[in-house]
Amino acid sequence: KYTLVKDGRNLAGFLFQLNDRPYLIYGVLAFCSMIPLACTSRFYWKSRQGLGYANWKRLHRLVYVVFACAVYHVLTRNWDRIARGKSEVEAATFAPYIFALLVGYRVV
Repeated sequence: KYTLVKDGRNLAGFLFQLNDRPYLIYGVLAFCSMIPLACTSRFYWKSRQGLGYANWKRLHRLVYVVFACAVYHVLTRNWDRIARGKSEVEAATFAPYIFALLVGYRVV
């Protein structure tokens, strides 16, 4: 969202930012992958008229991939900031630990 606002809301500026800062690709991928999850989060999609429970569950397992992409986006954004001489984002330091804690809790 910030990239589109910063570059005047045009596609050329957005594509330039994606090329210039590769970590944005993972953020955009995570954001776009959340759209089908949000659209199918209602009870109707779990029923037989919708996707059915098995297909719904298979689709919603995508959240693990989305979360991993988001963590990678945050970490590489932080590394990019440090490489450009800017201050470190302290919240990015905790991202992999939060990911490991939540996935570990879910598995166990």
